[in-house]
Amino acid sequence: MRPSRLSKPTILLAILGLCGTVVSLGQSATGPDAPRDYPYQPVSEATWQNPENLRWMTRNFSIKPSLMLPRGSLLVPLPYRIDSDFENRKLHLPGYPNVVQLGSFLQAADIDGYIVVKSGAILYERYFNDFDEHLHHSWFSSAKSLIGMAMGILVEEGRVDVERTPAEYLVPLAGSAFGQVTIRQMLDMTSALAYTHDPDALEPGHFRFEYFSRAGMFPPFQIFQETLEPASSKTVRGVRGLMPMLEANPSLSAGHTFEYQNINVDVAGWLIEEVSGVPLHMFLRDNIWAKLGTEHDAFMPTDPNYTALAAGGLSSTLRDAARFGLCIVNDGKVGGKQVIPKSWIQKTYQYSKADAAQFANHLETDARDISVFGTVKAYRNFWYILDKDQGAMASRGYLGQSIYVNSEKNIVIAYFASVPQMQKPAEVEHLMFLSHALANQL
Repeated sequence: MRPSRLSKPTILLAILGLCGTVVSLGQSATGPDAPRDYPYQPVSEATWQNPENLRWMTRNFSIKPSLMLPRGSLLVPLPYRIDSDFENRKLHLPGYPNVVQLGSFLQAADIDGYIVVKSGAILYERYFNDFDEHLHHSWFSSAKSLIGMAMGILVEEGRVDVERTPAEYLVPLAGSAFGQVTIRQMLDMTSALAYTHDPDALEPGHFRFEYFSRAGMFPPFQIFQETLEPASSKTVRGVRGLMPMLEANPSLSAGHTFEYQNINVDVAGWLIEEVSGVPLHMFLRDNIWAKLGTEHDAFMPTDPNYTALAAGGLSSTLRDAARFGLCIVNDGKVGGKQVIPKSWIQKTYQYSKADAAQFANHLETDARDISVFGTVKAYRNFWYILDKDQGAMASRGYLGQSIYVNSEKNIVIAYFASVPQMQKPAEVEHLMFLSHALANQL
């Protein structure tokens, strides 16, 4: 007798039955046997930025489409030289009438992890809110500083000239704003792009909305639906497809005013890929990450086109973020081998008067502005420069991520956070000041 043909739903139910539980299709599993995860679940593409979901998402950002940056065979040890009284240190911060206690300030900032490394040894390491040394956390825009160092490799090899325009390397950008600015201006965020931060621009059809959708900040469902056959679709699928559309800001002059724009970093990542001839994540893996002596792999999110997002989102452990900082403090060397050119690192923090003037001209002037107390002096190669003589500079990312380095003091301070700035603006925004003050006390 010929066996009866089973429908696909019937086969699926049979398979589920073998696993011990049958769940009716179209219904949610409930009760004690239902899948359970972190208390803030369920999180969706549309709700991950809700305050109650941020902590879970910052630690699980690699659930978004991501590419791996495997660690190398070298492991750089971080020996302990713990100071048990470290949290009782008192610090003077710009704009604060009274001294602050380190431990109390970190608790008030509600961060996830804070590590201090001096001369290659850990002086202080603490994790909060169930975070630990083996969990990954998104760097968000702190990853921009990694891109800045990667660009330096190509510049110092003579393969990229920062006085040329990005469009001279990337032909599709010839008619855009990037045909009128230099790579130097792009790296310093003085490219004068016609890109608005107006909240009204966060509607479908506006460039800002379309960009954020492709960068994974908004649900890209419609983009996926319209580009199931990318070769024949008229819809731009990835971030890079938007870049040729960007025009210059007629009210600003390039090279005059610092204005923070993610798109500059996306173009930098594209340029690195074009010049090197390998995908961006592979360039970062082969030339930096696999040489840092990290304990764990890193993960880099992609856009809907599965192209690595240069502007932010890389995830790693806190100690491995500190190892990147150690490479910078050690003049680009890891294990006696040059990874990042020393000359590029020095060019980054040795800003000029013109660089300082460009940053001073920036448009952000509200009370939460990171330069409001004068601590940040300039911005170079996607780094915030605090002291040129000390070689002190820092990366900075959404929700309070940072890698602070001070070459003179031989200090690296890295921290991760996941608290919306609007809830704790002073503490989160001023952690960079705290790190700089702490480094000068050690």
